[in-house]
Amino acid sequence: MRKLKSPIRTSHSLNTHSALSFDHGVCAAGHPVAAEAGAWALQQGGTAIDALVAAAFTEFVVEPASCGLGGYGHFSVYLAKEDRFMGFDAYCRAPLNASPNMFELDHTRAPTYYGHPHTVGNKAEHGPLAPAVPGAVAGCCDLLEAHGTLPLDTVLVPAIAAAEKGIPFLWSDLLHIAALGDTLSELPDTQALLYPDGQLPVIGSRVGDSARLDGQAAPV
Repeated sequence: MRKLKSPIRTSHSLNTHSALSFDHGVCAAGHPVAAEAGAWALQQGGTAIDALVAAAFTEFVVEPASCGLGGYGHFSVYLAKEDRFMGFDAYCRAPLNASPNMFELDHTRAPTYYGHPHTVGNKAEHGPLAPAVPGAVAGCCDLLEAHGTLPLDTVLVPAIAAAEKGIPFLWSDLLHIAALGDTLSELPDTQALLYPDGQLPVIGSRVGDSARLDGQAAPV
């Protein structure tokens, strides 16, 4: 597997985004590691679309609570040579056996953040009936094939490297984990990973680290 070699200068973070600038482009993403992935793709001779796909796959690794392999994507692209703006939709699909009455609506609660109604037993939010057929991976691959210049195995290098190294927990990750509440009690294996020693992970630790009461991550 190819290794990341070229050093990249990181700018000061603005709000929650990290931007990287160099001789022929700028890359901004929700996580600095994803921004570095996009910048690295440009340094390999790729275009903005190659950088977008490299950053997207890396985001799947570093910010799984915000986006993931099991989700969807939408890409807005301006093709300068063609002077054409393009929207590329990679939304998810309902499973083949889905039906209009597969969920019973719960009208006793206010709608969700997105305006969707809750379902009885939260069956549309959690459990085996909740997932749709994801479109994110297929969308990224199709966009790269149609308008990218680098091969898929190249743009995947930063995401694979990030997955192998592991991503330190941020404070926002801890908020997401804590918000899961009783849901994790039904997923003991996942709960054991996200609550090492029965506690929330320490900021800066990685999955698999042990937690200590003094607030430091113990070595693995």
